Amino acid sequence: MTPPESGVKVRMYRQGHGDCFLLCFRQRDGSPFYMLIDCGMKRGSWVNRKNKDKIKKMPEIADHIFNATSGHLHLVVITHEHEDHVSGFLSEKEVFKRTTIDRLWLAWTEDPEHDLANQLRDRYKDTLLGLIAASGRLAVAPERADQRVRGIVDMLLDFELEDLQGARRDPQKIKGMTLKKAMQVVKERAELSNGIDYLRPHDRPQTLPNVPGVRIFVLGPPEDEDLLKDPDPIGNEEFRRAASAAASAAERSFLAAVGATPTEVEAHQPFDPRYRIPAAVARGHRDHGDFFSRRYGFGKNYAADDDRAWRRIDGDWLRTSEQLALRMSTHINNTSLVLAFELPQTKRVLLFVGDAQRGNWISWGKGEWDASKGLNPGEKVTAKDLLNRTVFYKVGHHGSHNATLNQGGLSEMAKEEFAQHFVAMIPANEDWAVTMNDPPWRHPLESIYNALLKKARGRVFVLDRDLRKPRASVLPAPEWESFKSKCTFDDAFYEYVIEDS
Repeated sequence: MTPPESGVKVRMYRQGHGDCFLLCFRQRDGSPFYMLIDCGMKRGSWVNRKNKDKIKKMPEIADHIFNATSGHLHLVVITHEHEDHVSGFLSEKEVFKRTTIDRLWLAWTEDPEHDLANQLRDRYKDTLLGLIAASGRLAVAPERADQRVRGIVDMLLDFELEDLQGARRDPQKIKGMTLKKAMQVVKERAELSNGIDYLRPHDRPQTLPNVPGVRIFVLGPPEDEDLLKDPDPIGNEEFRRAASAAASAAERSFLAAVGATPTEVEAHQPFDPRYRIPAAVARGHRDHGDFFSRRYGFGKNYAADDDRAWRRIDGDWLRTSEQLALRMSTHINNTSLVLAFELPQTKRVLLFVGDAQRGNWISWGKGEWDASKGLNPGEKVTAKDLLNRTVFYKVGHHGSHNATLNQGGLSEMAKEEFAQHFVAMIPANEDWAVTMNDPPWRHPLESIYNALLKKARGRVFVLDRDLRKPRASVLPAPEWESFKSKCTFDDAFYEYVIEDS
């Protein structure tokens, strides 16, 4: 992978449903500076029924990265701890253990010396233990709805844990957290050069050694727990209305119940004991067992369309685990490290947001940069200014509804002279996301994809799709040809050059 004459090459690998971006800058002596942002995918997501030959498996991608960089990454960025962003570092650890890694950038949430980060880690472990206990109880729950919930909870836990079955047998002896091991592979390589940085929002801009003029502004994640827990766009921020999250009170009751002693469980029951009959007692009640069997769905002889189990509430608290598991995943998304790369000559900006959701996005405007933070005297930079100059957008969370804001987000990007240069990349395998998941994942969401197409005038890359030439009325032929001259299309990747001239 050779460096461009000016600006930066951005390569989106086509390994499946996940992020893997290789950037190449030109150093002062003309040699390449390689930066890898994430390397992961959802398990099995190389499956693509529409374009089976267009999705490569992770071993091929890891080898490709090694060969493209001659086994030397000057900088690795891990945006957050999710399978579709880090799994490749573990599954292909032998390749990465042979790779020289000069520096590693992580968000402050990974800093072992950061007080709030340590509190969040403790809380995350408590939630994880609660979900493991719920998974075990759901495994023996009789209702079909409970089994559906268990499937979703287990899927999310399976991404996190090396041995889910072992964790169920003894939740206090978790064998290992798979994603932390994936990150550790990169940490060990970077530690050889003492090169790990934990980045905080609105600190002085970062620079790249021997790459003149490029500045990287850290926008997120916010050092604010309330914002980290704020997941979904509201009002004009959203491209469609998303379902509201479960109430935090219900989640607290769930967490208390799953890992609790009988006394603690009792404290979180919704009704006083005199108004309750446990299911096991009701089923075999000496005087009223037949009534409960017929009216509350314990019997086997009632009609299939007359399921009375809905009258029971004994298992309802377990179903909270689905919402809690999804919210745990959402909170991790909001810890995404968000970087805005500014090119020195044109001041064009590339925006990489990981999977940041609402709380992360809205936090960007809560700080700014000036001379006190390493800028030139009299210079001032705000998040709105960076968005206005954004000409490249790495679309958040595969184009899902809750990871790209409309108002305060996409609508602010590429203003005035920057508008004609806007391009977006979506690391999504739509066919797998829609057909292999229950409920289906709308990645990318059609309304977001269409909004991106409109703003980029057709110049939107999706890893499982061929790029289509837009109508001449949208993008005139000369502009289309100029755009294509900056592109490289390959089964393993899509590549685009953002020029700085």
